[in-house]
Amino acid sequence: MGYRAFASEQEQAQAAQLMAAIDRGEKWIFAGAPGSAEFGGYLQKLYFERSGTWGVFHACLFRDRLRLQIGFRPDLPLGEETGLVELIRQARRLAPGPASIWYPPENVRLEHVIWQGLPWLVRGHKTYELAFDSVVFAPLALPHGLEIVPYNRSWLDAVCQLLDLALAHTFADPAVPVFSRGKADFDAAWQRQAQAGACCLLLEKHALAGFVSRRGAEIDLMAVAPGRQGRGLGRHLLHQACEAILAEQSGEPHLYCLESNARALSFYLREGMHVTGHAGYAWLEARPET
Repeated sequence: MGYRAFASEQEQAQAAQLMAAIDRGEKWIFAGAPGSAEFGGYLQKLYFERSGTWGVFHACLFRDRLRLQIGFRPDLPLGEETGLVELIRQARRLAPGPASIWYPPENVRLEHVIWQGLPWLVRGHKTYELAFDSVVFAPLALPHGLEIVPYNRSWLDAVCQLLDLALAHTFADPAVPVFSRGKADFDAAWQRQAQAGACCLLLEKHALAGFVSRRGAEIDLMAVAPGRQGRGLGRHLLHQACEAILAEQSGEPHLYCLESNARALSFYLREGMHVTGHAGYAWLEARPET
């Protein structure tokens, strides 16, 4: 059988469940990113079926870039490697330029094809999606000397420096100051978020100790100044963000953590979060022969 168009609502539901196992954002994009102007349309949306294995190949435009969502249950079958590579080639010809692939890391054979079988330079990572259980969540009182205040532009340089240091391990090149280089764009976004109460600073005796921002129910950025880590300050940022999300009833508080960051993952689990998704991410740079 192989790849074909979806034939039933049951198949669509199966595929949506597979995307949800990656993370809720991929499920939303698979459904066409309802409510967002960033979705540029479907290019290919195929169901795979062969000898008890089923899967999904979805190519779309999101934020003006090709986005591929690929997954199988239980895994990419032997003998289907070449056909998958050709589908990816076809999608890249339809949308030249950089592209990303999102997939379930449990698909070992699929992951091997993505990282070893494609003719382009591939880089990326794996992430966990974690969410708070709102039923057991308990607010955390700020101790004396700490305060959480809205972001404002006077803190821009200090915030960028904090994030460049605290999050360098997540950058493709840790030596590149990502936030300081793009500070004008970040400042504009943070000011918009701050107006909605969604971008805050943690001050310790009036000195910058941490930063947190969120988009809806997602805790988008959170970091504690390197010299102040290990003292429980991250707990206050995390709980403040979750408390605000629950108060606004904007959804289940959630965030994303690199699989390689075992320390952060342990912290989130200790604070009452649980894993709700596991994503593999691969970035394909633009190549003229796509």
